[in-house]
Order: sequence, then C-alpha cells, then structure tokens
Amino acid sequence: MIKKILAFLVAFGIFGAIAGLYQFSKTNDKIADLKVDATLSSTSLFDEFNTDETAANTKYLDKIIEVSGKVVSAENKNDQSTIYLETDDMMGTVLCQLERKSDKLPEKGTNVSIKGICSGFLTDVVLVRSMIINK
Repeated sequence: MIKKILAFLVAFGIFGAIAGLYQFSKTNDKIADLKVDATLSSTSLFDEFNTDETAANTKYLDKIIEVSGKVVSAENKNDQSTIYLETDDMMGTVLCQLERKSDKLPEKGTNVSIKGICSGFLTDVVLVRSMIINK
C-alpha cells in the first residue's frame, strides 16, 4: 500500500514538473504581432478612464491599445523603460512600460505612438508590454 502511494506521489511530482516546465518555457506573443483593439490619443484614453472608470475598464482592460501623444518624460529605472504621455489633466498621464529596456528613449515634447496592453487606471492609465511604433 505504501509503495502504491509513493509511486503515485512520484508520478504526480513528475507530471507537475513537466507542466511547470511547459508553462515556464512557453513564449508570450510579441506585442508587435498582436492586433490593435483601439487607437486613440493619450488625452482621450485618460479622459475616458477619469470620467467613467468602470466603462473604460470594460472597453480597454487587457486589450491592445495604440495611443499617441506628447512625451512628458521618459526614463530607464531598474532595468525598465517607462514613457509618460501628456493628457489634459495636470495630475495624470498615460504611463507606458516598455516591453524591453531601451537605450534610445524619445525626448520630452516628442510626439509618439505606442502600442501596449492596458492594465487599468491608478492616477495614470497604465499600458504594459509596450513598444514605440514611431519616434
């Protein structure tokens, strides 16, 4: 009886290790290859979240968004590149975390288009796994 339980636990452990290895090695789709669900300005995106967050979450959360706007700032910090796009609200921006660290970030005042996955609204609208479409 103990041998059967031990054999079951070993088989279960091997199965778990294989499943874990599969998930670990599975590649995510590259953001460049994903179809855009919505294209709009940074001001429009921010205004929608600021006006009705619930409706904006339904419309944009976990969707691929292409947003264009003027760069407020761009920084490399802790192996992460982040670009902040201007809105009409002094307290909020569209925060775009780039998929890969970039040594060539756009300068303040530059107009850019960025494609990323909308992850919601804090004081900023946040796009993750982003990439610059143009500079």
